[in-house]
Order: sequence, then C-alpha cells, then structure tokens
Amino acid sequence: MTVFGLLWKYLKKHIWVYALALLVITGLSAIAWLIPMWRGNIIYSVFFGGERHLIWRYILYILGLVVGREILRYGCLMYFETTSQNVMAKMRIDMYEKLQRLDFDFYSNTKVGDIMTRMTSDVESIRHFVAWTVYASIEQVIILIAAMAFMFHTEIRFAIAILFIFPIVGVLSYKFFKEVRPAYVEIRHRFSRLNSVVQENISGNRIVRAFAKEDFETEKFDVENDNFRKGHYKINDVNRRYMPWVSSSGGLLTIYVMVVGGIMVVNGYFGDLADGIATLAMLQGMLWMIVNPLNLIPNLLNDMRRFDAAAVKVKDIFEVEPKIVPAPVPVKKERLDGKVAFENVSFKFEGADTLSEVSFVAEAGQTVGIIGPTGSGKSTLTNLISRFYEPDRGKVRIDDINMRYYDIRTLRSNIAIAHQDVFLFSDTIGQNIAYGSPNTDSEQVKDVAARADAHGFIEKMPEGYDTVVGERGVGLSGGQKQRIALARALLKNPAILILDDTTSSVDMETEKFIFSMLKGYYSDCTTFIIAHRISSIMKADLILVMEEGKIIERGTHNELIALGGYYYSVFENQCGNFDLNEQLIMDN
Repeated sequence: MTVFGLLWKYLKKHIWVYALALLVITGLSAIAWLIPMWRGNIIYSVFFGGERHLIWRYILYILGLVVGREILRYGCLMYFETTSQNVMAKMRIDMYEKLQRLDFDFYSNTKVGDIMTRMTSDVESIRHFVAWTVYASIEQVIILIAAMAFMFHTEIRFAIAILFIFPIVGVLSYKFFKEVRPAYVEIRHRFSRLNSVVQENISGNRIVRAFAKEDFETEKFDVENDNFRKGHYKINDVNRRYMPWVSSSGGLLTIYVMVVGGIMVVNGYFGDLADGIATLAMLQGMLWMIVNPLNLIPNLLNDMRRFDAAAVKVKDIFEVEPKIVPAPVPVKKERLDGKVAFENVSFKFEGADTLSEVSFVAEAGQTVGIIGPTGSGKSTLTNLISRFYEPDRGKVRIDDINMRYYDIRTLRSNIAIAHQDVFLFSDTIGQNIAYGSPNTDSEQVKDVAARADAHGFIEKMPEGYDTVVGERGVGLSGGQKQRIALARALLKNPAILILDDTTSSVDMETEKFIFSMLKGYYSDCTTFIIAHRISSIMKADLILVMEEGKIIERGTHNELIALGGYYYSVFENQCGNFDLNEQLIMDN
C-alpha cells in the first residue's frame, strides 16, 4: 500500500463531495483573470474613453465577483477542514484498534514515544495535507494556468517572454523536492526519539529522583532536543539553497513587467497610448496570479514532503501483521477445564534460546509452582500459556487441544494474570479491580479484595473503593498494588490463574493468608505460581525448577527435598536448619 493508497482508504467515502469542492475551487481560480481584465477596461473606457458612467458597473462586477468568490471559497475551505478532521479521527481510531491487535513482539521492539508520534503529529500532518495542501496546490496551479492563458490571448509576445522563468523554477523545485525528503524522514525519527525520552522520564520520575539523576536526564534530553533542532537546520539548509531563488522569481517578473512592459507601451507594441496603458494594467493585474503561486511553492513542497514522511510512518503501523494468527475455524469453548500440557516446547526471543524442550502436564485444578534463577524462562513459560507468544517448536495444549485452534479472546478470557510489576490505571480502586469484569457489583469486588487481603487497607483510604489512584498506582505501596492486582485477577473467576511473583512485596503472614483463601475458594482453578520464595510454592501439586530455559527438576516439595538438588539448596538458604524447615512445612 502506498501513502496515497492509505489516504484513498479514508478519503474515498467523502470523495464525491470533496471532488465537487475541488471543482468549485478550480472554477473560482479559473475566473480570477476577470478582475485584472475589468481593471484594464476601467482604465481604457473610463479614463481614456470618457465613459465615466461605466465605472460603477465595473466596480459592482468586481465587488460581486470578490464577495461571491470568497463566500464559495470559504464554504469549500470549511468542508475541507471538516473532512480532514473526520479522516484524522477515523484514522486514529483504526490505528488504535490495530495497536490492540498487535502482539507483544511489536511492543518489545517499538518505543512508546514513536507510537505516540505516529498517533499525534504524523496523523496531524496527513490532516493538514487533506485540509490545505491539496486544495492550495490545485488552486495555485489553475490560477497560474489561467493567468498564462490570458496573457497568451492578450499579448503572445509578452507571454512568451515570461516563459523563461518556468524552466528555472521547475529545476530548482525538483531538486528541492528530491533533497528535502530524507531530511523530513530523519526529523520524524528524531522527533520520535525525543518523545521517547520525555515519556520515559515522566514514567520513571520517581527513579530519577531516587538516584538523583535529574542532571543526567536533562543532559539526555538536551542531546535529543539538539538533534531535533539540527534536523530542522538540515531542512532549513535545503530551503536556503533553493527557495530564495524560487521566491525571488516573482520579484524578477515584477521588474520585467515594469521595464519591458513600459518599453513596449512607449514603442507602441500594444497600439496607441490608451491601449498600451490599459493592456499593461491588465498584465500587471495578472502578475499576482503568477507571483503568488511561485511564492507558495516552498510552503507547498514542504507540506508535501512532510505529508510523505508522516504517511509512511502511519502506513507502517497498518502494515505490521501480528505474529499470533487466529485459527481459520477457532474453537470457542466458553469455559475451559484448565488442563495445560507442554510438549517439547522451545522458544527463542530476539535470537536467544529462552525455552528448550520443555514438557510437563498440569491437570485441571492443580497448582504448579515454578522456581528458578532470574532469566531461566519462568515468565516466558506462562506467557506462552496466554498465547502472548507462540512456541518455535513443540505444542502447548489446553484441555488436550492445541492452543493455536482456540479463539484468542475466548482463551484469554479464561486466563487471569497478576504480575509482579503491577500496572494500575488512573482510576478508582474499585474500577481497577473490576477492570476485567466491568459488570460485577460492588459486593463481589469487596469479596475478592478480602480474599486478596486488600479490603482492610482499601476501607481505610479516604474514599474507600472510590479512591482514585495516581497513574500506575502512584501513592500505593508495592504490596498494596500487588494485592489489588491479585483481586483483579481473582474477580475473573478464571479457569487458569497465573501469579507471576505476585506476593513478593507482602510479608510471609499475608502471603500465607492469601494462599489459604485461594485454596479454599478456587480449588477448581489451575494455578501457576512463579516465585522466588519457597514458602509460596511448598504446597503446590507440581513444582518445576527451571534453569537456562530447561526444567532441571520436577516433583512435589518432599520429592525435591529428597532429591537434594537445586531446590534443596534454595530451601536450605531460605529456611535455615531442618528443625526450622519442619516447622515451616507444618505451618504451611
């Protein structure tokens, strides 16, 4: 799809009225030559012919044409503006919907600032092209053609002599148009990087202040801001080398008409003195119809290149295809049982082996604990269950069906996830908990909050469940955010529950209470618990010990202790001597 193919997609529903408005603009531009013609008639008939009574007729003609032309022109401009706003709104909606369909791989390789630039300033450049650049270009071309046609009709020798300027303007415009494109493409990239720096700094402002890195961040911003400034300098440099010559062509034409035209009048090339002065007045009136388009060429060419660079960036979003492809005839099983089986699953992320030949079976209703060092593939394994990624080799089966055959929405509606890195929306606590189940009543929200041990601290907040939290949960502790995220996951009543180190920020007593509540109320839910604390997974039906993308140990707590391997060493380090270990086992 080309950039104009993208534009056509959104403009075609408006095309007939848009084309009609352009036709009206074309007509209004084509009859602009009437005003300088009437101006010449006034000079010839009134001042030299003595027909002074005609002056009011020509004044009314000119006034009527100007007023009527501006009213119609204003109506067309308002339509262009309205259409451009509709195009922009629809394009942004479609971009946003496309972003919702793209998978994790896209977001892993695309900066937020770049996405925001495409959604805002790039779409705005397209809107400006639809609203102004298209009509202005057509208008100025028609005015220029009409002026030259009138000059050829009036005095062909004079018109031929003017033609010398057009090859010069054409060559300069072509070179400018060719050289300025890479500069605009580069400046879009630099603007995206600048936005990314600002977005990251705002999102991580607490970290910046905690490490006293304000000066470092300011310097980083200064570098990108300076690069953005230099990008504009490149465009200005191209403008400097070409555009003054294009713009000055209008001045050359003015001098030409005054000098050459005056000489032709004096020497009788236009007839007698009256005819000569009237003709020269008409030609001078035509001059603005040539000079104005020449003066607008730099702005129009800049707008065209700005549109081209912006439309390419927007087009790229629409052309990205998600790697998670829906099944042609998807299985739509409203409620899953929750059985999960990995069959020789391998997965690479950015070229590196993340999982290698992973196989296990989690029966419906079982609890599976996953433990291992950082980077061992624990989170990747659970991401595959949610089909955020797909395995390079092997199969993931849910209820004995390859997960590729499920309807993606149906699959994910049966899975709830509570991450260690909690994201909360800038909304009330109640709305954050009910995010996955918006039709839930307040009592159910409070019930799951109690099971996640969150009800107590929520009730103590100024407005309880109606308390608005800051962006990303600013104002709440890590443990509070984790418990709200857990409540949000539990409210879905999922068939598969994934807890990715969800209780890492709560104390062991709170953790013990939470897991006792889960065991009592969600016995039919298959639960995957990623943890670094042995206490979180000791009671799991199956414990997987991972290292470098492989399962190196598996079994129950007692089986792994008896094995005396990695799990045993972690247990020893965390829980100390065997007497304490035995007491911990009894407590759990």
